[in-house]
Amino acid sequence: MYKLNDVRIFVEKDSGWIVEPRKGTVELLDTDYSILHTAGRKSMTRNISFVVFSGYYTNIVPLVDDSSVTFEDDAGTDWTVTIMKESPERLYNFRDYYDGTEVFRVSMDLMRIES
Repeated sequence: MYKLNDVRIFVEKDSGWIVEPRKGTVELLDTDYSILHTAGRKSMTRNISFVVFSGYYTNIVPLVDDSSVTFEDDAGTDWTVTIMKESPERLYNFRDYYDGTEVFRVSMDLMRIES
């Protein structure tokens, strides 16, 4: 069971933790080429795609403005993360389509905060 700040989410896709080195381009003086340089600490990122059946605006949207949130994965491990990007797609619950029940599919990029 996945949770974001104790809000249960139904994850469809999970990339797992990806280690990405922070890279920058260094232009060499008096030359016509540049090199790619690894600089800084590596970052741990994770992309999840999940469905929210109700409470998207009241439960999920306020988390995007916070500097850090608690993310619990399916193994029950708690991580302190920052939400780097969030993109919702509005769907409908077709069984309750005429009642206007809103269903959202959300893709979210998380970055782990090292303590």
